[in-house]
Amino acid sequence: MATVMTAFGEFRSPFPAVVGRISHSVTASAPEDTILIARGQVPSGCDLSPFGAILTDQNLDGLPGRWKAGHYKSLDHLADGDIVLVDGASGRTRTLYRAGSLHNTLFVTGRCNSNCLMCSQPPESTDDGQIQVAMKVLSLLKSAAPARLGISGGEPTLLGAGFIELLSALAADLPTTTITCLSNGRNFADPALAKAAASVAHPNIRFSIPVHADVPDVHDYIAQARGAFRETIAGFYNLEEHGIPAEVRVVLHRQSVPRLPHLSEFVWRKLPFARQVAFMGLENMGYVKKNWKELWIDPIDYADILANAVDHLHRRGIPVSIYNLPYCVLRQDVWGFARQSISDHKQTLIEECSRCDVADHCAGFFTSSLERHSRAIRPIRIGGSFEGVDRGLALSPVA
Repeated sequence: MATVMTAFGEFRSPFPAVVGRISHSVTASAPEDTILIARGQVPSGCDLSPFGAILTDQNLDGLPGRWKAGHYKSLDHLADGDIVLVDGASGRTRTLYRAGSLHNTLFVTGRCNSNCLMCSQPPESTDDGQIQVAMKVLSLLKSAAPARLGISGGEPTLLGAGFIELLSALAADLPTTTITCLSNGRNFADPALAKAAASVAHPNIRFSIPVHADVPDVHDYIAQARGAFRETIAGFYNLEEHGIPAEVRVVLHRQSVPRLPHLSEFVWRKLPFARQVAFMGLENMGYVKKNWKELWIDPIDYADILANAVDHLHRRGIPVSIYNLPYCVLRQDVWGFARQSISDHKQTLIEECSRCDVADHCAGFFTSSLERHSRAIRPIRIGGSFEGVDRGLALSPVA
C-alpha cells in the first residue's frame, strides 16, 4: 500500500513554514531544527518552545500558547529521522525525506522549458521557494548521508546559478551519496553550464535525460518544444566531454513506441557512451490523464518491440533496464532487466498479485494506475524458487 506523504493538522496560532527532522525525544541536540512527535502524551516538566514544531495526537488544551503545537489525527506515517515541512498556517505537514526509504527525491523547481505530453508533474510558473527548502534538507542530511538521493523538478537547470549552488552543496555535504538528477538535458547545450557542473566535481552524480525518439519532429512533438531534440543531444555530448555521466530514459507510450527500433539503433550509433538506457512504463498522473487517448498503448502490445530493443542494445554492450512494468506484461527473456523501480510511496500491488509467485520481485503498479492497466495482468505461477527461473540469463545485464 502506498505511504502517506501528507497530513493535515490544526495549530492554535499560525506560524511560517518550517523544515525539520522528526524526533520522539525531547533531548534533541538542535530543537530548532527538530519536529517533535508526541504520541499518547505531550511531555511535561520541560520547555518545548525551542522546537520547530510539536505534532501530537492529543488535545492541545493546557499547553503553553508559545509552543508551536498542532493536533493530528494520526502520526503513524512519521518516523525518527524523517524530514518534513510543517506549515503552521494551513496545518499541512509534507514529508520531504523518509529515513527508511531508498526512494527519496528532492523537488527543486516547478518550472520547465518543455511541456511533455506525458509529464507527471506539469510545469508551474514559479518556484515558490522549492530550492531553499531543498537546501535546508541537504543541511539536515549531512550528518547521516543517505546511500542515494534524487533531484527533480520541473527542470533543475533553470535555476541557473542556483543549480550550481545546489550541486556544490551536494558535493560538500553528501559526497558519498549517489545522486540521480532528472533533467531534459536541453540547457546543457550551453557548454558553459556543462563546464560549471563539472567544476563542482561531485564524484557520484548522474543525469537522467529523456530521448523520446530518434528524429527531431517526433521528439519535439512529445516534448512540446521546438528545437528540444537538437538541444538534448548537444547536451549529452557536452556532458560527456566534461566527464559527467548521463543515461537515456525512454517513456513508453503510443507516440514513442513505434520508433523504438530506430531509437535503439540511434542510441548505439550516436550515444554509445550513455551509462544506461532505461525504458519506462507510463505513470497515470499529470498530463497523462488529459492525454490518455493519445498516449495509452497496452504494454502487452509492445512486449515484442520492447524486448527486441533491449536485446539490440544489450548485445552492443549498452546497459539496459526496464522500469515501472510488471513481469506479466514482459517477455520472460527480458525479466532480467526489469527493476523494482517505482518509489515505495507510489507503489502498490493488486488482487491478482496475491496469487503470483514473483510478486515480491516485481515492480508492481503505480497507485495512480489501479483503474487503468494492461489487460494481460495475471498471476505468474512458477512452481518453485524465483531465483531458479530463467529470467533471461542469456540477456542478463552487463556487469
